[in-house]
Amino acid sequence: MENIYEQLYSFLAEPQMHSLSLEQSELIKELAAVLSVPPENWLQLEDIISYMRSQWGVDAFSIGLRTGLELLTPYESPSYYRVLRELLAKLNHPVA
Repeated sequence: MENIYEQLYSFLAEPQMHSLSLEQSELIKELAAVLSVPPENWLQLEDIISYMRSQWGVDAFSIGLRTGLELLTPYESPSYYRVLRELLAKLNHPVA
């Protein structure tokens, strides 16, 4: 029996991905015709474009991940720690 994730993929993601793939193939064929690429080389063109798109996705993900991790690292400035210590000291005092 399929788990919930497999069912979601089968019923939601896969049909959409299939239709997107067909649309992208048609666009690539139109591009190939405009660029005068012979029909026997269309598959190679589609493979190259798919590879580039996949690589760009991986690159964008890794850049975003690296940027996110850099944002999570503490800012090491003495003034930052001074303000934080003052705030923590005030937390122990009752509010008037």
